[in-house]
Amino acid sequence: MNFRRALLTRFLQLPKETSLAPQHRSVEQAELKEDPIPAAQIIAGNPIARSAALVCSGDTCFTGSLWTCTPGTFRWFYRSDEIIHVMQGHVLVEPEQGGEPFEIRGGDVVYFASDTSAVWEVRSEIRKIALVRSAPNDPLGRLRSKLGRIARQR
Repeated sequence: MNFRRALLTRFLQLPKETSLAPQHRSVEQAELKEDPIPAAQIIAGNPIARSAALVCSGDTCFTGSLWTCTPGTFRWFYRSDEIIHVMQGHVLVEPEQGGEPFEIRGGDVVYFASDTSAVWEVRSEIRKIALVRSAPNDPLGRLRSKLGRIARQR
């Protein structure tokens, strides 16, 4: 196991697999942990977010996680490409780089491009699967983002 993978596995609680074998995790049995939204990004309410790492590619450029959040309004920054599948809940999303506001509900799939932001108004608790693809040439950016999330949890 290379140093980067070892570091990410230990501190980010990512799966330890490095082979090309498929990874399987139960979403229903995933252990959600506090994943606070930074206070400076909260616009209204008291949204409480939790997440669990599910799967990760051997090069750590592609990850899948479970994320939940209670009602509230906040600004979210996408540092990597992200595709979400909403399992349940209701959110009004206002893209900040153009485009009309739209609603997402259970069953919807949405793509958010890297280096964009949006205001999320969670109207009923959301539960989603997030698939995030980071650029292979930006490992420090990925690590900085993940370590920032860990620091906010403490």
